[in-house]
Amino acid sequence: MSRRGNRGGPATVLWILLVPLLTGCPRTVSSSSAASTPVGGTPPSVARLRVTVVDAEERPAPEGRLAILSRESFDAQGRLRPEALASCAERLSVIVEDPAAPAPPSVDLVLRSGGEPLSLPLSGPAARRQTPPFLLLSDRDDAAASPGAVFVPAGGRLDVRYRGTSVLDLKVGPSVIHEIPVRVVAAGVGLPPAGDFEKAIDLRLRQANAVWEPFGRRFVRGPVSRIEAPKGLVLIRGRAAGVDAQGHPSHSGLRVEGRDVLVSCPWRDDGAPLTPKAAARALIEKAGRSVRADLFDGLAGDREAVIVRWKRPDGSPAAVEKLPGSNDVAQGVEPLSVDLSDGIEVSPTGATLSLEETALLASGRPAPAEGIDLFVVAGLRSLQLRPAFKVYPEAQFPPLIASSAIVSWPVVDGTGRYPYALARALGELLLPLALRPAPDDTLFADPLSESAGVDAHKRLSAATGARISERGRALSGRK
Repeated sequence: MSRRGNRGGPATVLWILLVPLLTGCPRTVSSSSAASTPVGGTPPSVARLRVTVVDAEERPAPEGRLAILSRESFDAQGRLRPEALASCAERLSVIVEDPAAPAPPSVDLVLRSGGEPLSLPLSGPAARRQTPPFLLLSDRDDAAASPGAVFVPAGGRLDVRYRGTSVLDLKVGPSVIHEIPVRVVAAGVGLPPAGDFEKAIDLRLRQANAVWEPFGRRFVRGPVSRIEAPKGLVLIRGRAAGVDAQGHPSHSGLRVEGRDVLVSCPWRDDGAPLTPKAAARALIEKAGRSVRADLFDGLAGDREAVIVRWKRPDGSPAAVEKLPGSNDVAQGVEPLSVDLSDGIEVSPTGATLSLEETALLASGRPAPAEGIDLFVVAGLRSLQLRPAFKVYPEAQFPPLIASSAIVSWPVVDGTGRYPYALARALGELLLPLALRPAPDDTLFADPLSESAGVDAHKRLSAATGARISERGRALSGRK
């Protein structure tokens, strides 16, 4: 018999008899009927659950974007207007495709790090239901005033829960957030001890980040240092007459690290006297490489004055003393002493500096660096005004001073008053020079808000945010 004839032989028959026994199926049920109606009546293929978060155009959203709201988004009672939610470009919704019955009537949105869930009803055809739109907000007060919103910080993660379990994990953007370091200098006496001071600054940075993170900027506190008074500074004032009180040839100079540094004060061949800048450069050259020096000028109301900062090779302030041999009748060279106990006086003109603010900026910043230097003082004075802060944008000031801000302690203390003062000060350093805030940019409106809430001056328009985003990391146009 051929092999083809053996296919229906005894071995085949035996295998057919053994299969039902090995699989546990009754011999009386055929394989086709078992496949169509398994034991227990369960459908042959389990219905697949599909949950999708979609954007305003009902496209799948790979991440959630924080909503940008204006003051007009809220009614007179401080509640989010339904039409503002329905028209917000950053609105999201959840689509649930679940053929299985019974189907739960809602989904819950829960911040993974903790918080109250937002429950959203589902409506529509049984196999494809959808929630009403909702918003993601990084401002707690706005979220509390918005029934269709959930509080979540930038970079947080949102759980979508359905049938009592997490079915989707949504990351909250922007996907790229540039972190900007903020080095803090506590200047003067009378400020709180280190622990309390840093706690207050951290609170203010969190408040600032609630404003700026939706636009891709986050401020991160760097090292905190303290100075009681500027050190290593020398003030050179006046144009040299070239003679001392007796009419003899004069000199300008000082003692640096115990060494006399002295230069003569002759007039130039063209009859021009030795200017403060020229004297400073001559002294720096005469001092040699044993010390380093930086030159600051631009003092408000005094073009005949400059400040020289003297440093040791390790960057610490050098010891400077008045030198008796510095005897020109019209040009003075002497150590600069500034009392910071009750704050400082600043120039009312943005592009100029007072003697005190120049001294503070010169002594507290070792070198130009990326990020922001924040000087906190007991108070600021400017003629009859008491400003809350003053900023020094890069486009208006030299590198040794630019990207700095001096802030009054009362607007950054730990009381929570003036919650957006630091956000505004930092924001004025982010704005492009030619950009003028729009009416919707209430963060830059006066007066400073003394408390939080939907009415507070804390908002930025999407247009302003887009302009800032064009600047890379948003400091001085660095990319």
